[in-house]
Amino acid sequence: MEKALELKPDVNVVDISMPELDGVEVVRQIREAVPDSKVLVLTMHESDQMVQRALDAGAHGYILKSDLTDTLPKAVRAVAEGKRFLTPKVSEIVLDGFLKARSEQKQGERRSAPVSPRETEIILLLAQGRSDIHIASAPENGER
Repeated sequence: MEKALELKPDVNVVDISMPELDGVEVVRQIREAVPDSKVLVLTMHESDQMVQRALDAGAHGYILKSDLTDTLPKAVRAVAEGKRFLTPKVSEIVLDGFLKARSEQKQGERRSAPVSPRETEIILLLAQGRSDIHIASAPENGER
């Protein structure tokens, strides 16, 4: 953080795992303190939540240490040009996370479907203390 403030580089390369301060917080602080300086995250963290946190904090790119060999120069150039940069592996992680979240959202929507009239009757009968046998034998829209 000190070097970013002192040198104001075009591109900062930041790790998520740092000893004193969370890397995502460093991204946020750099973007606030030096808005013209871009941030590229270089990390071992392969979770879609971590990628999302870094991008939400203002990172312009996210690369994995396992993809480092020839990716870092390309990533730095792209970010310096104002582009976003994700390796194919990170893009896949983000897409998988997105699809998983969409699937969970759809399942949640199905679970929270409106209560049917019969379900409402059953709930009312249960609230009145009626037994299962009484509820099962009660005709729909019938005796309560």
